[in-house]
Amino acid sequence: RKMAGIKLELRPFSELFDRQLALPETVEKAANRLEDNIRHFAGNYLVVVAVCVALFAYSRPELLLSLGGSIILVVGWSQTVNLPADKIFPARICLSIVGLLCIGANAILLLWSVAFPISIVLLHALTRTRDLRTRASGFLHRVKHS
Repeated sequence: RKMAGIKLELRPFSELFDRQLALPETVEKAANRLEDNIRHFAGNYLVVVAVCVALFAYSRPELLLSLGGSIILVVGWSQTVNLPADKIFPARICLSIVGLLCIGANAILLLWSVAFPISIVLLHALTRTRDLRTRASGFLHRVKHS
């Protein structure tokens, strides 16, 4: 299933909690509900994840060091392709050492700071019952893209 065409529209947060939460009866219903809710609340879910990550980073400043090390590693590694062939390997070794030292022990915390809010979002998207409008828009989207 493709999730293309998701609009990051911010809906009222009261709409997130105006329905009951219940597990879907079948796997197909679960997949449809998950897709419809993610499509409908994508902007809200992005805000929830961003706020959770920001709060986690604020409470654990060393995560910012890990994030900085990750960015240095990714950007630096991608830039080494422009170096002469004899300097690529030493540059990548240095970048790897710096990146791993920055990420180091905080890698699990960094992973948890992102995985936890995403898990909450997926649980909400899976269990939030859909109203008629959400069902209709999900159905129309599936018909249009099939």
